[in-house]
Amino acid sequence: MSVIYQVLIGFESRTATQFRVGSVVAPSVNAPGYDRISGLFLSSFGGTYDDVSALVEELDVKRGGAQTGGIQSGSMDVVLLDKTRLFDPDNLSSPINGLVDVMLPCVARVSVNSGVSYEDLAWGWLRTGDFDYDWGEQTAKFTFEDVFAWLDRFKEPGPIIAEQGLIYADDALSLILDEMKWPKSQRVMDSGSLLGSFSGDGDKGAADLMKEVLDVDGGTVFQDRQGRFVYRNSYATAFDTSAATLDNGQGARPGLAADNVKNVAKVTKEGGTEQVYQDPTSVTKYGPSGAGALTSAMIRDDAHALTIAKRLVKFTKDSRYRFWDYQLMADTTAMLTTLAQLDYSDLITVNGRDYNIVSLQHSRKGGEAHMTSYTLEEHIPHPPPFKIGSSHIAPAANTPGYDVVVG
Repeated sequence: MSVIYQVLIGFESRTATQFRVGSVVAPSVNAPGYDRISGLFLSSFGGTYDDVSALVEELDVKRGGAQTGGIQSGSMDVVLLDKTRLFDPDNLSSPINGLVDVMLPCVARVSVNSGVSYEDLAWGWLRTGDFDYDWGEQTAKFTFEDVFAWLDRFKEPGPIIAEQGLIYADDALSLILDEMKWPKSQRVMDSGSLLGSFSGDGDKGAADLMKEVLDVDGGTVFQDRQGRFVYRNSYATAFDTSAATLDNGQGARPGLAADNVKNVAKVTKEGGTEQVYQDPTSVTKYGPSGAGALTSAMIRDDAHALTIAKRLVKFTKDSRYRFWDYQLMADTTAMLTTLAQLDYSDLITVNGRDYNIVSLQHSRKGGEAHMTSYTLEEHIPHPPPFKIGSSHIAPAANTPGYDVVVG
C-alpha cells in the first residue's frame, strides 16, 4: 500500500482577527477570558512548521463512548519525535517559540494513493502538551480535543439566551453554537423534538446547557471526522442503511450484568407532577432499579415527562449488554479506505447483523499496521411504514379489506 499519514498543526494561525468564544466576531483586542476558535478550518496549513507528519511517532484518534445519546466527545493524541526541541515552549531559539500554545487547530489525514487525495480522520484543538527531553527518546506529546473542548470552556459566564418559549431541540442547540460563534457551514443538524422552553442566563455553562437539551430530547451530538458539529435526533439511526460489511475482524460479544438493569425512571417538568414509569416485566423479573431522575423546565408538560421516562428505560430493562467490541487491522488499501471513511453512528454489517458505531479508535504506532477498534450497538430498525390497502394494525379480528389507521 502507498499509505501516507498527514498531521498538520496550525502554529501560525493565532492572529488577532479570529473568532472568540462568547465574543463578537473578530474583536481587535484579545481581552482576558476570551478563547479564540482559531483558524477553524484552514484550507491549507501554510506555516513553515505546520506539517509535522515526518515527526509522528504515534497517532491515536478516539471518538464517542460505550453509550448512546448526549454529548459524544473526541480526542486525538499525537506523539512527535523532537530531538531539536522544536516544540519545547522553553526553547527560546526554536523558530516557533511563542507559537506553541493551547487551542491550536490540528487535522490528521490518511492517503492510500501516495498523497493524491486524503481522508480526514479527525479535527481538534490543542488541550494539553507534555514534553520529555530528559530520558530516552526526546518527544512532545500533544492532546487535541474537538468542539466540545470549546463548549466545556464556555462557562462562568455561560451563554446568555433570551427565553424562547416553545422551540425545537435543533434550534436550541443552534442558539448555543451561535453564542460560541461556531460557523453555520460546519453544522449538520437533524430535526429535533419540541421543547417546552429554552433560555440561558449565564449561570449554566454551554456544555451543561447542551446536555440538558439532549437529556430532554434524547438526541446525540458529536464532531465528525471532517470537523463538523453533528446533531442526530433520537430516532435517526433507526432509518440508517449499512455503510459497509466488515466480517474479518475480531470481537468480544455482549455479556450479562445485573448492573445493566435500569427499569424505573422519574421525570418531572418544573412546576409539574413527577412522572414515574417502570417496565412491569423487568421489575417482576429483576426487581426495581432506577434509571435516574430528570427535572427540567424544557419539558413541555406531564405527558411529555412520562414519554421521556419510558424512553429512559426502553433499552436498559434487561441484563444483556447491547454493546460489543470489534477490532480490525487495515492490511489492504480497500480496508484502510473503508475504515477511514466510517464515522461515529454509522451503520455497519458484521456477520449478517447490523450495528451502529458508538465509539471508534484509530491507532498507528511507528511502522505498525493501522488498527481500528469499534464499540458497536445492536441496530434497532424502524418499523416498516403503514401502507393503505395492505397494512393491518392491532385489531383482534381483522376482516378482509379493512385497514386500521392508528394514531
